[in-house]
Amino acid sequence: MEVWRGITEGLNAVIVNPSVILGAAAKDKGSGAIFSRINKGLRFYPKGSVGIVDVEDVATIMIQLMERGDITAERYIINHLNILNKDLLSVASVLMKKPEPSIEVSETMLQIASTVSSMLSVFKKSDATLTKETATASSAKLHYSNAKIQALLNHHYRPLEQTLKEIADLYNKQ
Repeated sequence: MEVWRGITEGLNAVIVNPSVILGAAAKDKGSGAIFSRINKGLRFYPKGSVGIVDVEDVATIMIQLMERGDITAERYIINHLNILNKDLLSVASVLMKKPEPSIEVSETMLQIASTVSSMLSVFKKSDATLTKETATASSAKLHYSNAKIQALLNHHYRPLEQTLKEIADLYNKQ
Protein backbone atom coordinates (compact mmCIF):
# COMPACT_ATOMS: atom_id res chain seq x y z
CA MET A 1 0.00 0.00 0.00
CA GLU A 2 2.85 2.37 0.81
CA VAL A 3 4.46 1.77 -2.58
CA TRP A 4 1.16 2.42 -4.36
CA ARG A 5 0.77 5.63 -2.35
CA GLY A 6 4.30 6.62 -3.32
CA ILE A 7 3.53 5.94 -6.98
CA THR A 8 0.51 8.27 -6.84
CA GLU A 9 2.86 10.91 -5.41
CA GLY A 10 5.33 10.50 -8.29
CA LEU A 11 7.55 7.58 -7.21
CA ASN A 12 8.84 5.56 -10.15
CA ALA A 13 8.26 2.00 -8.92
CA VAL A 14 7.21 -1.45 -10.01
CA ILE A 15 5.78 -4.09 -7.66
CA VAL A 16 6.74 -7.74 -8.02
CA ASN A 17 4.93 -10.60 -6.34
CA PRO A 18 6.98 -13.77 -6.61
CA SER A 19 5.39 -17.11 -5.86
CA VAL A 20 7.30 -19.47 -3.52
CA ILE A 21 10.99 -18.75 -4.09
CA LEU A 22 13.36 -21.73 -4.19
CA GLY A 23 17.14 -21.63 -4.02
CA ALA A 24 20.04 -23.47 -2.48
CA ALA A 25 21.13 -20.49 -0.38
CA ALA A 26 17.91 -20.60 1.69
CA LYS A 27 19.14 -23.73 3.48
CA ASP A 28 16.49 -24.41 6.15
CA LYS A 29 14.97 -20.91 6.28
CA GLY A 30 11.72 -19.84 4.64
CA SER A 31 10.79 -22.06 1.71
CA GLY A 32 14.03 -23.99 2.25
CA ALA A 33 12.61 -25.47 5.45
CA ILE A 34 10.70 -28.07 3.45
CA PHE A 35 13.97 -29.52 2.15
CA SER A 36 15.24 -29.88 5.69
CA ARG A 37 12.06 -31.87 6.45
CA ILE A 38 12.55 -34.04 3.35
CA ASN A 39 16.12 -34.71 4.44
CA LYS A 40 14.83 -35.98 7.79
CA GLY A 41 12.27 -38.21 6.05
CA LEU A 42 8.91 -36.77 5.03
CA ARG A 43 6.16 -39.37 4.66
CA PHE A 44 3.23 -36.96 4.31
CA TYR A 45 2.20 -34.46 1.66
CA PRO A 46 -0.61 -31.89 1.54
CA LYS A 47 -3.12 -32.28 -1.30
CA GLY A 48 -2.75 -28.74 -2.66
CA SER A 49 -0.52 -27.13 -5.24
CA VAL A 50 1.91 -24.26 -5.23
CA GLY A 51 3.53 -21.78 -7.61
CA ILE A 52 7.32 -21.82 -7.57
CA VAL A 53 10.18 -19.80 -8.99
CA ASP A 54 13.98 -19.94 -8.67
CA VAL A 55 15.62 -17.12 -6.72
CA GLU A 56 17.90 -16.35 -9.68
CA ASP A 57 14.87 -15.88 -11.94
CA VAL A 58 13.38 -13.43 -9.44
CA ALA A 59 16.61 -11.45 -9.27
CA THR A 60 17.07 -11.41 -13.05
CA ILE A 61 13.50 -10.27 -13.71
CA MET A 62 13.72 -7.54 -11.07
CA ILE A 63 16.96 -6.24 -12.61
CA GLN A 64 15.42 -6.28 -16.10
CA LEU A 65 12.39 -4.34 -14.84
CA MET A 66 14.62 -1.74 -13.16
CA GLU A 67 16.83 -1.36 -16.22
CA ARG A 68 13.86 -0.79 -18.52
CA GLY A 69 13.11 2.57 -16.94
CA ASP A 70 9.94 2.98 -18.99
CA ILE A 71 7.74 0.94 -16.67
CA THR A 72 6.12 2.32 -13.56
CA ALA A 73 2.93 1.80 -11.55
CA GLU A 74 2.69 -1.85 -12.60
CA ARG A 75 2.48 -5.09 -10.62
CA TYR A 76 3.89 -8.38 -11.91
CA ILE A 77 3.56 -11.94 -10.67
CA ILE A 78 6.84 -13.83 -10.97
CA ASN A 79 6.09 -17.54 -11.21
CA HIS A 80 7.84 -20.29 -13.13
CA LEU A 81 5.27 -23.05 -12.76
CA ASN A 82 2.37 -24.35 -10.74
CA ILE A 83 2.91 -27.83 -9.34
CA LEU A 84 1.13 -30.26 -7.06
CA ASN A 85 2.78 -30.43 -3.64
CA LYS A 86 3.07 -34.20 -4.03
CA ASP A 87 4.96 -33.84 -7.32
CA LEU A 88 7.33 -31.20 -5.97
CA LEU A 89 8.07 -33.22 -2.84
CA SER A 90 8.50 -36.44 -4.83
CA VAL A 91 11.03 -34.94 -7.27
CA ALA A 92 12.97 -33.31 -4.43
CA SER A 93 12.92 -36.55 -2.40
CA VAL A 94 14.32 -38.59 -5.29
CA LEU A 95 17.09 -36.06 -5.90
CA MET A 96 17.90 -36.01 -2.18
CA LYS A 97 17.95 -39.84 -2.16
CA LYS A 98 15.10 -40.00 0.35
CA PRO A 99 11.82 -41.95 0.22
CA GLU A 100 9.01 -40.13 -1.55
CA PRO A 101 6.08 -38.99 0.61
CA SER A 102 3.17 -41.37 0.16
CA ILE A 103 0.45 -40.32 2.61
CA GLU A 104 -1.92 -37.48 1.67
CA VAL A 105 -2.84 -35.22 4.58
CA SER A 106 -6.16 -33.39 4.71
CA GLU A 107 -6.49 -29.72 5.62
CA THR A 108 -8.16 -30.76 8.90
CA MET A 109 -5.14 -32.86 9.88
CA LEU A 110 -2.81 -30.00 8.94
CA GLN A 111 -4.83 -27.59 11.10
CA ILE A 112 -4.52 -29.98 14.06
CA ALA A 113 -0.79 -30.32 13.40
CA SER A 114 -0.42 -26.52 13.25
CA THR A 115 -2.08 -26.21 16.67
CA VAL A 116 0.31 -28.80 18.11
CA SER A 117 3.25 -27.04 16.43
CA SER A 118 2.20 -23.71 17.95
CA MET A 119 1.95 -25.23 21.42
CA LEU A 120 5.36 -26.92 21.10
CA SER A 121 6.95 -23.67 19.93
CA VAL A 122 6.00 -22.06 23.24
CA PHE A 123 7.93 -24.71 25.17
CA LYS A 124 10.86 -24.69 22.74
CA LYS A 125 10.88 -20.88 22.65
CA SER A 126 11.07 -20.95 18.86
CA ASP A 127 8.83 -20.23 15.90
CA ALA A 128 6.17 -22.78 14.98
CA THR A 129 7.25 -24.98 12.08
CA LEU A 130 3.67 -25.14 10.81
CA THR A 131 1.21 -22.28 11.18
CA LYS A 132 -2.52 -22.16 10.51
CA GLU A 133 -1.81 -19.99 7.46
CA THR A 134 0.73 -22.40 5.95
CA ALA A 135 -1.58 -25.33 6.71
CA THR A 136 -4.42 -23.65 4.81
CA ALA A 137 -2.19 -22.57 1.91
CA SER A 138 -0.61 -26.01 1.49
CA SER A 139 -4.05 -27.59 1.06
CA ALA A 140 -5.26 -25.04 -1.50
CA LYS A 141 -5.03 -25.55 -5.26
CA LEU A 142 -3.07 -22.39 -5.99
CA HIS A 143 -2.46 -21.19 -9.53
CA TYR A 144 -0.44 -18.14 -10.49
CA SER A 145 -0.16 -16.70 -13.97
CA ASN A 146 3.07 -15.22 -15.25
CA ALA A 147 1.47 -14.14 -18.56
CA LYS A 148 1.90 -10.41 -17.92
CA ILE A 149 5.63 -10.59 -17.17
CA GLN A 150 6.19 -13.11 -19.98
CA ALA A 151 4.49 -10.80 -22.49
CA LEU A 152 6.86 -8.02 -21.43
CA LEU A 153 10.19 -9.83 -21.00
CA ASN A 154 9.81 -13.34 -22.51
CA HIS A 155 12.01 -14.64 -19.68
CA HIS A 156 13.37 -18.21 -19.87
CA TYR A 157 13.11 -19.77 -16.42
CA ARG A 158 15.65 -22.13 -14.91
CA PRO A 159 14.44 -25.74 -15.08
CA LEU A 160 12.87 -27.00 -11.85
CA GLU A 161 15.13 -30.07 -11.86
CA GLN A 162 18.21 -27.83 -11.93
CA THR A 163 17.02 -25.80 -8.94
CA LEU A 164 16.06 -28.91 -6.97
CA LYS A 165 19.34 -30.65 -7.86
CA GLU A 166 21.35 -27.72 -6.49
CA ILE A 167 19.36 -27.88 -3.27
CA ALA A 168 19.67 -31.67 -3.08
CA ASP A 169 23.43 -31.49 -3.66
CA LEU A 170 23.80 -29.42 -0.49
CA TYR A 171 22.06 -32.10 1.56
CA ASN A 172 23.74 -35.02 -0.23
CA LYS A 173 27.19 -33.62 0.68
CA GLN A 174 26.40 -33.66 4.40
